[in-house]
Amino acid sequence: MVGRQIQQYQLLEKLGAGGMGEIYKALDTRLNRTVAIKVLPSAKSGDPERRRRFLQEAQAASGLNHPSIITIHDVISEGDTEFMVMEYVHGKTLNDLIPKGGLRVPLLIKYALQMADALKDPIEKIQAYRRTIRIDYACELAHQKLAAVAARLAG
Repeated sequence: MVGRQIQQYQLLEKLGAGGMGEIYKALDTRLNRTVAIKVLPSAKSGDPERRRRFLQEAQAASGLNHPSIITIHDVISEGDTEFMVMEYVHGKTLNDLIPKGGLRVPLLIKYALQMADALKDPIEKIQAYRRTIRIDYACELAHQKLAAVAARLAG
């Protein structure tokens, strides 16, 4: 797929792959910016459930606005293949950052606090629709506990 043109996006290099598809670094030739494109290949997009989950993922992420959550720019269909165009974030993945033996506790807590903070806004949005969900309390409690442990470790 590297080198392929999808509308105004030129695929530059493969960044990785997972259960849902492959991720490519691409150039948006119209806006002259680098983006990431998640590809749901035709072999998987033929499955209506996978296609539905792919679109659901894009819709869920596109409704969020947080520095630790990527921005979804667009979803494109070309032939039997689905493409999710998103913000490209330069840097290391968690797989690159986590050593084979695992993280030391202070760094683990630092990352956990960042993740908990990123989940706060989406949980508040969920609560606006479903008042009975108590996930916000659990996240807030976890955030407080992690912050207290981090403070003790910082000493």
